[in-house]
Amino acid sequence: GRSATIELLVIHTCSGAWSGCWGWLTTPYPTNPNKTSAHYVVKEDGALVYALVDETDTAHHVGKPWMGLPTNSRSVGIEHAGFSYQGTNKWTEGQIATSAKLSCDVVKRNRIVRDRDHIIGHYQPDPVNRADDPGTDFPWADYMNRISRCVGGSTAIIVDSNQANNDASGKIDTPSSNWTSSTNVAGYYGSGYYVAPTGSVSDAVYFNFYLSEAATREVFAWWTAASDRCTATPFVIFDSSGTKLGTVNKNQQDNGSQWVSLGRYNFTVGWNQVAVSRWATAGSAVVADAIKVE
Repeated sequence: GRSATIELLVIHTCSGAWSGCWGWLTTPYPTNPNKTSAHYVVKEDGALVYALVDETDTAHHVGKPWMGLPTNSRSVGIEHAGFSYQGTNKWTEGQIATSAKLSCDVVKRNRIVRDRDHIIGHYQPDPVNRADDPGTDFPWADYMNRISRCVGGSTAIIVDSNQANNDASGKIDTPSSNWTSSTNVAGYYGSGYYVAPTGSVSDAVYFNFYLSEAATREVFAWWTAASDRCTATPFVIFDSSGTKLGTVNKNQQDNGSQWVSLGRYNFTVGWNQVAVSRWATAGSAVVADAIKVE
């Protein structure tokens, strides 16, 4: 049974091979002294998923509370076999693809909010003891993008500031040394963002996305808001031929940690582009975190 409504999805790495992973999670007390269990386990190559605990029942997979409330009673837990946390067996495409489809199903049926406060890693409630479970090296941006596409039936493309989080439809150009990679302000998309001082200089971060056919798409941007941010950060939109389609200035002191629309544009076949520019009154900072096109 459960004492709360399901509102969280928790992602784990098992730190063990497939048979040992599900074997331990089905080992009863007192051999398993913490009564550790999880709802699902995904094999290393994604070829199999075992369901171990019914979603109508509580599994014991997180020992710490999240956002001031018990975690287990309001969550579904998905374990992943393998040793990805050690860096010896990185996340495979098969495992991520299968896991994202499973998560999509869990999220849709339980109406879980699709953000990183509701789809979390075990390390978030317990950063001291579970720093690598699955940790920030898990491809969070790509994973969340896959879930969102599946849930919404969307063809959205999300391009993150960390290229490791992007799929084949998006890429970011490495910015100049004036841009610093940061995680100082919470609420960023993916695994961090770039920040740079404003000034009268043409020095942008370029987010690129590929379209297989010409189309009208709405563009969104994500940033972390803070009091030192620029109130008129320039976002410059280009089609694949390099034609500028528009410039939009956004106040990055407000509306942080959410998708903010930059408008709708007619894009062409190929690699289109959104640039986050530093060209603004000196004395503040601009953030290049992520863009979404849908």
